Amino acid sequence: MDKNQNPTANEIALSALRHDVLSLSFMPGAKLKVEHLQQTYGLSSSPIREALNRLTEEGLVRSDERKGFRVAAVSEEDLQDIT
Repeated sequence: MDKNQNPTANEIALSALRHDVLSLSFMPGAKLKVEHLQQTYGLSSSPIREALNRLTEEGLVRSDERKGFRVAAVSEEDLQDIT
């Protein structure tokens, strides 16, 4: 991303969610409700869902079919690998 450009809504959502998951603002196993995250971050559902899907790919969030998203359980070793 060019330093002169403003971040996109997708980038903001991904960065904020990743930070909050890694800093344990959301505890492992916590349900991540899109509606709540929309209010928390002031973003629409599309960037929130995109961020949740990306974090699922990274292993920080897990997707439960028909049940939504939850923070994945991670070990201290996993956190060191990520950061």
